[in-house]
Amino acid sequence: MRVILRIVPWTLLWIVTISALSAQDAPFTPDARKPTLSIQGVVLDGESHTPIPGASLYITAVAPAGAGNAVDGYYGKDTSGPGGEFQAVTNFAPTVAISAQAKGYQGGQKRVTGIASDQSRVYVEVTMLKNQSITGVLVDDETRKPLAGLKVDLVGNGGDPEFIISGGLPQSAKTVTAADGSFHFDDVSRSEFRVRITDKPAPVIVEIPAKALEQAGALDPPEGAMSYGTVVLPPQGADPIKVGAAPADLGEIRLSKARLQNLTGLAAPCEEGSQVQIMLGRSALSMAAGMLATQDIVCGSGFQILNVPEGTYMVTAMQGFPKRRWVAQTIDAHARPPLHLNLASYVSLQIGVELEGGTTEDLPNMRLELTPENRLLKAEDPTFDRKGAFEATLYPDQHYFLNWTLPANYYLKRMSFNGSGLPDTYQLTSSTAALSQLSMVVSNHAASIEVHLTSGGNPVSARQMVYVVRDGIAYSEFSHSMQHFFGITDASGKAVFGSLPPGTYRAMTVAPDKPAPTIESTFQAMLADTARQSASVTVDEGQSASITLDTP
Repeated sequence: MRVILRIVPWTLLWIVTISALSAQDAPFTPDARKPTLSIQGVVLDGESHTPIPGASLYITAVAPAGAGNAVDGYYGKDTSGPGGEFQAVTNFAPTVAISAQAKGYQGGQKRVTGIASDQSRVYVEVTMLKNQSITGVLVDDETRKPLAGLKVDLVGNGGDPEFIISGGLPQSAKTVTAADGSFHFDDVSRSEFRVRITDKPAPVIVEIPAKALEQAGALDPPEGAMSYGTVVLPPQGADPIKVGAAPADLGEIRLSKARLQNLTGLAAPCEEGSQVQIMLGRSALSMAAGMLATQDIVCGSGFQILNVPEGTYMVTAMQGFPKRRWVAQTIDAHARPPLHLNLASYVSLQIGVELEGGTTEDLPNMRLELTPENRLLKAEDPTFDRKGAFEATLYPDQHYFLNWTLPANYYLKRMSFNGSGLPDTYQLTSSTAALSQLSMVVSNHAASIEVHLTSGGNPVSARQMVYVVRDGIAYSEFSHSMQHFFGITDASGKAVFGSLPPGTYRAMTVAPDKPAPTIESTFQAMLADTARQSASVTVDEGQSASITLDTP
């Protein structure tokens, strides 16, 4: 996937912003040569219908079709008086939009349409809903004593609240419980929220100097502190807090303490004297979004990770800049032996390709990819050395997925890694040895199948997706080589499939209201729909066959 970023110069952005603000603050003088429209109205509380004084109003007249920008745009701002009243004069427009803002209220919007051309005055009522509050009291579940000094954040209902960085929240959404355990959020808009409660101490990483490692028990973790940890209320999966016409009082919230975990480890081997950064993050998240703690240590030192609540985490070591080396482990926070993050030098993987029926001149048209399972690792595609082989540089002891694209009419016959076959997931674990060998045998004697798609015996002229599926194929192999098993029919209802391994095949389609076979469950559903499958045909190396599939 390619992502295109468009960079806007800050100078230009500043000018645009200042211009917009200036336009809002500038007074508007109607063009005396054109008809004018007086907009009068009142701002009211949407529930009590009492006037709201001091509300800021922004009035926009929308130009009629064909009028260009003659009356289209912002016309200054007015402030509602003691009785909520306001007034503004613009040039005539058939549609007027009014927006209002006031402290303690959600913004109000009103749009008036269908104003007749002979009207000179419009009266508008703009209603606003009062913001509310969210309150609660934290107590210890066992002692029932109030819990003072706990951090409480008010977070929206989007995403996982545990991973929202507190520094990115507005000050009004952050508070600390008082001496009586209470917390209070004012001026809360009518929306859905969750409350995140965080107790100290926070996770921290501490270096264990190399000299201290010589002492017995240096890597024995100390006992963890007791803490209430991080609690999200209501928990994920439960209905959120819905702020409506009345304040939301969460009442007494009882919390229980649990013991935090402390972990120790070594980042070794690594380059002597180099700096190694140790990071603790949420598993399956990027380190930027889920970073909990980080610490630089010197190669040869150990580290402690303190105050870790129960859960799943990723511990990562990074060495060197700008050419970095990464290694990471996904762990559960519980008592465990010391972590060992291996920052050894890269290892080499030589990929030998044997071509049956071809020459090494075809190899430049073959593409290989090795994608690390750990997305923090940088992946570089294998390079072709023009001697009938590829070579890749890998991180040691890491899981990689192998992908390839073969020249036309070739297929993969067999493959082995260090003398052993690979599973049909085409995943390998890189060796810690300096050199490993991956062998691939490909043949240009691929089979081909021509599929003719019909409906009621007549060719289907509309382009449709069609698949050829080999008997007994696993979804992992099907998805890995889907480009060989998937095609689109032409105007005569024909699709041709080349580069197929020998085997017995059936042509298949998926019903228009069913999803494509891009995951295991939809693949199995396609296999089970026998009404949309052809009879089977068997092809050997280099053979061609034809299948007719008559669809419902």
